[in-house]
Amino acid sequence: EYTYLISDAENVCSAVDTVAVAIHFKPSAPKIVDSQDTVFLCAGNATLMLSAVDTNKDRTNTAVIWDDGSQGNERTIKSSVSEAKYFAFTKNLKSGCVSDRDSTVAVVAKSVDVDKSLATVSKCAGEKVNVYDLLVNSFRFDGAISRSFIVYEATQNGVAASKSELSSVSRTAQDTIHFEMTATDTLTRCSASNSMALIFHDRPQNKIVASTVACMGNSFEASTVGRRESLLTLGRRKMVLNFRLLRR
Repeated sequence: EYTYLISDAENVCSAVDTVAVAIHFKPSAPKIVDSQDTVFLCAGNATLMLSAVDTNKDRTNTAVIWDDGSQGNERTIKSSVSEAKYFAFTKNLKSGCVSDRDSTVAVVAKSVDVDKSLATVSKCAGEKVNVYDLLVNSFRFDGAISRSFIVYEATQNGVAASKSELSSVSRTAQDTIHFEMTATDTLTRCSASNSMALIFHDRPQNKIVASTVACMGNSFEASTVGRRESLLTLGRRKMVLNFRLLRR
């Protein structure tokens, strides 16, 4: 209680009044979740939210209040704002006392761009293909975010496959292999997937049938796989005959 005594200038008359004041403790400051001064989010996610925990033991009359005046443990932010500072405090709804603030800077990363041109890749049997690098390089993450935070997971025909397995893929005969890779930025939680079909084709059979001796000026014939070529020998030199098998 506080008592006030007021006297006139001559100290002849006086008046006394008493007021009772209830002193309340300030509530504890909230804690913004997943924040160490900065929180990273992904623009591609449906809803971008900041969360805060009310750290008061007795939360009967307390609530978290955000910088925009909204009340509650969550606050929606706009994906169009790439970087901004936000804060929250706790308010005792009965006494009106407020806590200190907890603040964070929210950085919103751009969505992941994916190069879909790898849908089908064709190679000859016996060739080696670095599928891992092809798929990894098909993802385009926000350039402001370090690639060291990105985790890649891949499957080969639906079965989990390691980097070493995908770094050198080959087949000795005709075959089709399906690959899928998911890339996740563990910092911003941006994620995307890409897939490709790798088709190995059998090499055509080639057996040239021709005489090993020819006279200058005379015609020279050679055939392979049903094709026949007739040439005129022009002199003492080696000739390379190119036969191309057309697929039907």
